[in-house]
Amino acid sequence: MTHNSDNAEALQAVRRVIDDWRNAVNAGDADQILRIAADDLEMMPPGQAALSGMSAREFLRGFVTQFRAELQPFRNEEIIVCGDWAFQRYTYELRLTPKAGGDPLTERGDGIHMFRRDTTGLVATCEGYLHERT
Repeated sequence: MTHNSDNAEALQAVRRVIDDWRNAVNAGDADQILRIAADDLEMMPPGQAALSGMSAREFLRGFVTQFRAELQPFRNEEIIVCGDWAFQRYTYELRLTPKAGGDPLTERGDGIHMFRRDTTGLVATCEGYLHERT
């Protein structure tokens, strides 16, 4: 479900960021991921302490350096756009294969992304909270 249909341009911008994010994750493109992520990014990865700023950005770089990822399109998605902010609730499936070898791992869970328009007008991911289903 999507709210604020009169704000179609902002919604399209958020959807582009979401698609660009998934494409960068799946391509292992750390530079593109970090271009999308806000400098003050905050993350709560499943089973780990919360990360913010440079620590969160280093986590993302290490993530794509250590694993080949296959992030599926989000399901059960709801996007709400409100002014310079947007919120995305979703269900995810992420298959991770260690680049150093080993069995792949599939994570499934639910998450919330928050986006804000930055000073250049682009929408950047600023926060992400993930909850892995067991």
